[in-house]
Amino acid sequence: ILGKLEEKRKQFSQGVGISLYVHYAFAPNTDYLRKRGERIKGIECVKITKEDEKIIVRTSVTELGQGICESIRKIVESVLNTPVEVICGDTSVEGYGTWASRSLTTAGNAAYLAAKQFLERGEGYSCYETEEILGAVGGQLTVFDGERIVYQYIIVDVGKVIDSEAVKGQLIGGFVQGLGEVLFESCNDKLDYSIPTAVETPIIEVELIETPSKTPLGVRGIGENSIIGSLASISNAISNFKPIYKLPVREWKGLNQI
Repeated sequence: ILGKLEEKRKQFSQGVGISLYVHYAFAPNTDYLRKRGERIKGIECVKITKEDEKIIVRTSVTELGQGICESIRKIVESVLNTPVEVICGDTSVEGYGTWASRSLTTAGNAAYLAAKQFLERGEGYSCYETEEILGAVGGQLTVFDGERIVYQYIIVDVGKVIDSEAVKGQLIGGFVQGLGEVLFESCNDKLDYSIPTAVETPIIEVELIETPSKTPLGVRGIGENSIIGSLASISNAISNFKPIYKLPVREWKGLNQI
């Protein structure tokens, strides 16, 4: 990651901001949660059955725009080598739904294990929880030309990739949210949180590195990854012209052009 960031930095003469970070995807196990006093478990379960000549995959995780249902479909179909139908948000299956960056590391691995069972038994039911909080190392580089952000480079070790376009989409979306937090949101008005459009969003390049985690699938959680690094890289880029001491920038009178 450091080498890639250095290569990109050499392409620009000024206005470059860099961030390095570790995103610890929150997918704790049941013991961890109970030590915190939580009443929920860390597991997610997946059930696979054959009904009316269809293979049905049921899971309690829900779709929040991150593409989890499509990823689970791809995982199961890669094992069974046949089309399946995925039902998300199914309360008949034990689990605690989508929150933090845990859906793929829990339900994704459970789906993989349940699919293996289905091959052997004609049905599958598997639950999974991680043994540790999985980390996804990332780096970002922002270029600011004195008036606007013109380029963003994101590189993340995401573990094994199930759907590269979905992963890149999440990373781009997280950066755009971070861009809005730095430049457009208001600390004084809770209803004022303008979201950047295609006009304000720069050219974005995303590169994925695959170092498998110690899970059956080797995946890592990346839900909040890019927003973590974007705040620092954007602020560092702007600070090449005037130092940033407060976010959002628009409420700091030192940089009126943003």
